[in-house]
Amino acid sequence: MIRYGLFIILMLFIFFSCDKRQEPCICPEIYFPVCGSDGVEYAHPCLAECAGVCWEEGPCLPWENGLIWYDGSPAVDHCGWVVQIKDSIYEPMSALSKSYQVDSLEVTLKYMPTKTRGHNCWGALNTIVIFAIKKR
Repeated sequence: MIRYGLFIILMLFIFFSCDKRQEPCICPEIYFPVCGSDGVEYAHPCLAECAGVCWEEGPCLPWENGLIWYDGSPAVDHCGWVVQIKDSIYEPMSALSKSYQVDSLEVTLKYMPTKTRGHNCWGALNTIVIFAIKKR
């Protein structure tokens, strides 16, 4: 009987001593999206930190297939290097590195459209900011 009582006391001690919950994360209710290193988009950096992941500012961007092509020299009324994504053609906000200045190069990229028009093509194309790019 004493063994049975000691067993119950031991089990209760183990049960309650393993329940070491940390204080819950208290985060501001301000929408400031970040992309966690786990690929999950968090509404605020605090939530990503509570999940124990590194994060980058901004929403998570999907990888999309694109095609880089040369439309001719901007000096003679053409667009220079452009990126086609689905049915849209964009002018990159910053110059493509030399390794990506290959006509008809298939790439995969993470990008975000901007609200500005390009500098080349007489402002006819929308621009994009490319965050990551790789050859397919």
